[in-house]
Amino acid sequence: MKKSSVFWGSFFIVLGLLFLLRQLGMFGTEFCGLMSWWPLLLILFGLSLLKLHDYIKLAIAGAAGVLAGMIIFSIITYDWIDEVFGDSDFDVVFSESCYDDSLSHRSEFFENTYSHTFSDKYEYATLNVSAGAGSFFLGDVSDEKLIDVYSKMNISHVDVDVASDSNKVYVDLDMSLHNGRHIRKNSSRVRLNTSPIWDMNFETGAAQMKCDLRKFKVRRLEIEAGAADIEMKLGDLTDTVYVDIEVGAAHIKLLIPKTSDCEIEAEDFVLTSFDFDGFIQEDDYYRTQNSDSTSKKMFIKFEGAIASFEVERY
Repeated sequence: MKKSSVFWGSFFIVLGLLFLLRQLGMFGTEFCGLMSWWPLLLILFGLSLLKLHDYIKLAIAGAAGVLAGMIIFSIITYDWIDEVFGDSDFDVVFSESCYDDSLSHRSEFFENTYSHTFSDKYEYATLNVSAGAGSFFLGDVSDEKLIDVYSKMNISHVDVDVASDSNKVYVDLDMSLHNGRHIRKNSSRVRLNTSPIWDMNFETGAAQMKCDLRKFKVRRLEIEAGAADIEMKLGDLTDTVYVDIEVGAAHIKLLIPKTSDCEIEAEDFVLTSFDFDGFIQEDDYYRTQNSDSTSKKMFIKFEGAIASFEVERY
């Protein structure tokens, strides 16, 4: 029996069972604390690469699948974003079950807002996001603003730093919350101006993230994530887009336009799942077939351990 079969079988059985029990109302406790245990999946992945007996590797794969299913369940039930691509409404439902009632300040949420005026001199922009744990949505903003942030979290401020140099502007957005071993909740909506050419860098832990980037001139996109559930929709407003993804115990879904010729570089690890419909595989590379019909190019590099990576063309 293959280790990958044991892992994915255990993963989907546990994940499905947890959702079924939750749907039937047989338990109401969320596994929020498990999100901080995602590094254990990396340890199990490392053990699976050692020269061990096959039955030990199968046991490791099964344990990793069970833990990954529980972690993904905890992420999905952590906060819900009632957000659909193309809809600018933002609604977040918070759950209090992951907080210690003996610490009253943890049940208090603060609404934070921040905005920065846009200048016509901003031809290039860089966005650096540290999202920590929670839920995050990114969309477009009015012409008058460079950035507009709304968040609801356990602290009374959000760290935003904007600096400019000639025709370039840099935005650092820090929404990572740390307080010992306790996971803090954070739900944020970020809107950006669509005029500049953007470089975007996301660093997140156990988070849900949805970004509709179709209206942005994205030149470079970098994602570094832990146990995260990330969905991003890219457009074709720039001729060349570079995407670099490095994750552990995460589910990543990219939606890319059919008008762009795409090349994916992704090494097939034992506990990693790929879904690249419409691509041709050549060793560790996956390519589309429309290179002669379009000048739009997209280069994606993926590195992930115990991860699920999906690319869908629209």
